[in-house]
Amino acid sequence: MDTAIQKAQERITFVAQDKESLWEYRMREMALSDYTSGMNFARREGEGKGIVIGEKRGEKRGIAIGEKRGEKRTTVKYARKLAQRGMNAVEIADIIDLSIEEVKKIIKNAQ
Repeated sequence: MDTAIQKAQERITFVAQDKESLWEYRMREMALSDYTSGMNFARREGEGKGIVIGEKRGEKRGIAIGEKRGEKRTTVKYARKLAQRGMNAVEIADIIDLSIEEVKKIIKNAQ
């Protein structure tokens, strides 16, 4: 028989001889089990809340990024249309609130 198992068996036999010691041993085991269960439950609860919070934050960030990209695409689209209608870079920059350099770059990439 393995020595560790044999020692454990000897301790249980020794403790079992005294009913009060056995009761204290069982109470300690129950307390440890309750503590472990409570900690596991708290961890699962915390993980669940963390996931929900993380999803909400990610959603907000994703929406903000999407809005910025959409605004940029719309701005580029209108800059190109205005250029096609014969407006120069200075006029377009004034209308859509971009720098003249940015408008020139957009017009150049459209050609």
